[in-house]
Amino acid sequence: MTHANRSVLALLNRRTTEGFYTAILLACLAFAGMLLAPSDHMEPLLALAWLFMLSAIAFLVGKLGLELVLEPGP
Repeated sequence: MTHANRSVLALLNRRTTEGFYTAILLACLAFAGMLLAPSDHMEPLLALAWLFMLSAIAFLVGKLGLELVLEPGP
């Protein structure tokens, strides 16, 4: 793998890490908002929180895939 490809993959790895933490933060905010919101707003906030959790899982899977690609070969 060339140096340019490796640097692009390393940048993607950093971005997936940032995306993962951002999705976790947004999910926590949505869960907190759900607890503080009136009862008629709880269901949409719960759905939003789970959407952010699913996106965090997607970022984590992408990060694990990039780690496999960036792993030094024999």
